[in-house]
Amino acid sequence: MERPFIVELSNGLKLVFVENHRYPWVELLGVAKVGAIYEDDDHDGLSHFLEHLLFKGTKKRTKEKLAEDAEAIGGMFNAMTDYAYTCFTLGVPRDNVLRGIELHADQLQNSVLPEDEVNKERAVVQEEIRIYLDYPVWYSLD
Repeated sequence: MERPFIVELSNGLKLVFVENHRYPWVELLGVAKVGAIYEDDDHDGLSHFLEHLLFKGTKKRTKEKLAEDAEAIGGMFNAMTDYAYTCFTLGVPRDNVLRGIELHADQLQNSVLPEDEVNKERAVVQEEIRIYLDYPVWYSLD
């Protein structure tokens, strides 16, 4: 397999495969072209806010069940928002890759935004932004 091997589906979704047999681990990444660069002053931080909310459950799973199902297959969720993209990851042992794909797809396609979590996560993201704004090194990176 060439590195990377890219398949573009008819709906525009790109699948990128990088083969590495040194580790018995598969990293599933969902990357969306959303981030600070696409936000205006009225929507500042929205991408990061939604990143947080996508861990709060799906139509099929509560947030606890989402975490339990990942742990049951030896998986670990993570996410990050940058200026130009937001990336959601699920790392799983290679023997559980099909179960991982189903779980990750459920998280990315069927997330719900529970009202009780919205205010909690708004406060968390606001605090993260405050910390970022209070860290002078970040200003030098622009």
